[in-house]
Amino acid sequence: MKNVKRYTKVIGLFSLLLAMFIFTMFQGSFVSWFLFYAVCPFVLYSLALSFHSFHVYKVERKITKKEYSVGSAVDVYITVTRKSRFPLLYLLVEEHIEGTALRPPQSLLFVGFTKTLTWHYTVEHVPRGEHVFQGIRLHTGDVLGLFHKEQMFKTEDTILVFPAYHELSYREFNRLWSGEQGFSQRARSRQSVISGVREYQAGDQLSWINWKATAKANKLMTKEFDEQRKETFYIILDQSYTDSFEEMVSFVASFVHAALKRGIQIGWIDSMQHIYLPTSKGERHKREIFYHLARVQPNLNQSLPRDIRMGMHQAKLIVMTTQLTFEKLEHIYAYRNNQAVTCFVVKEQVKDEDYIVQEVALKQGVQVQFVISQTGGASKNDA
Repeated sequence: MKNVKRYTKVIGLFSLLLAMFIFTMFQGSFVSWFLFYAVCPFVLYSLALSFHSFHVYKVERKITKKEYSVGSAVDVYITVTRKSRFPLLYLLVEEHIEGTALRPPQSLLFVGFTKTLTWHYTVEHVPRGEHVFQGIRLHTGDVLGLFHKEQMFKTEDTILVFPAYHELSYREFNRLWSGEQGFSQRARSRQSVISGVREYQAGDQLSWINWKATAKANKLMTKEFDEQRKETFYIILDQSYTDSFEEMVSFVASFVHAALKRGIQIGWIDSMQHIYLPTSKGERHKREIFYHLARVQPNLNQSLPRDIRMGMHQAKLIVMTTQLTFEKLEHIYAYRNNQAVTCFVVKEQVKDEDYIVQEVALKQGVQVQFVISQTGGASKNDA
């Protein structure tokens, strides 16, 4: 159908050019010849453009990095190479990005006889997620608007944007991990068995400093206790869509970073994507969890998994959510299998009904802590 329209326009232009020439021959005046020669270049260019092909073009995209953090700027360089110097009035270059919050950028380039064109653009404040640049579309046309050429070039690049996280001090983390009342008792028991040393962190007690290790390392080193190393837990993420979803992901990233930094082993469960990471620790394991945090997206149909029987043994279970309801509590009750269950609720504001749900959950053996979401992904404990 497109070829039929193109050939119809070509025949029409030839007919127009022939009619103008015959009219000018019979008229014979200066004005007639002037108009004929003035229109000829545009008609001939349109005819030549109708046979011009984008198949001799080569399009390349270069992205400086493949991994970013939330809010970073992404620099993209696009190069268009032509084999011929066929004159083009303009070239509209348009990115094709599918399934992402990024707005596809485009640019109008004035080509002329240039064979190599470059376009650099920057995506500011890139959001969290996996962004796939699937291809680049080129557009051009003639002055008369009769012919429009476009071609999609498949050139795929993927960038991964990790969630933002902030450092939790030792005191902040333990307040989240075990509560204000339980922490002092835990701290006393930890001081009985020392398993190693680590770098000093804000909130560490002065009595925990290992002066011998500090002298050797030329920096403050504190004692690490055995109970800290033995603690393990699994994280389940509530993927239901709410306005605080991104703040929750940021809080989870901060919590995971702080826990792994302190030698605690973490596991990850995502039944929606059939992902199960056994408990482990270290920078490599942190990267695996952050990879899933970067790709996770809210789900409108399902929030919490119904079945998580994945051999978690006696590990503690932590549920991360943005809204705790009695319906979700029923799912959380089903998770208990001689395991301690803690639920973190990330919200902008805690209401009276939230405290009612918290009280009911506590009676059933589920600890609930509220985390107030703040601008920039920061968060604090509220209960």
